[in-house]
Amino acid sequence: MSDIPKVQQTFSGAQIGSVFGGDNKGIIHVNLPEQKQTLAEAAHEIQRLLKQLEENNPEATLEQKTAWVNAGVDPTLKKRAVNALKSGGKAALNEFLDNPYVNITMAIVEGWNEG
Repeated sequence: MSDIPKVQQTFSGAQIGSVFGGDNKGIIHVNLPEQKQTLAEAAHEIQRLLKQLEENNPEATLEQKTAWVNAGVDPTLKKRAVNALKSGGKAALNEFLDNPYVNITMAIVEGWNEG
């Protein structure tokens, strides 16, 4: 009889993600659709507000843009976005942004994390 214990693992209903690798090395990608959705919502709302401000005040400073977005985004969405950013990282947020809004959106969401 073998001295190796038998282990039974059940992952019923678990969302595992995908694993790539070999030779005992690998990268695990965990799919978190709720966090991606939260980041997408926050990115969309921030971009919408920035575009609206650009139409009304094309010369707005970074401070004015930040204040405009902070006043326009619901505090609950801010908190969810910060938590999702912590879990998903900056690359996940960049996925949902149009190029001209990447830097300011990242700065705003990171500011929410600090505040």
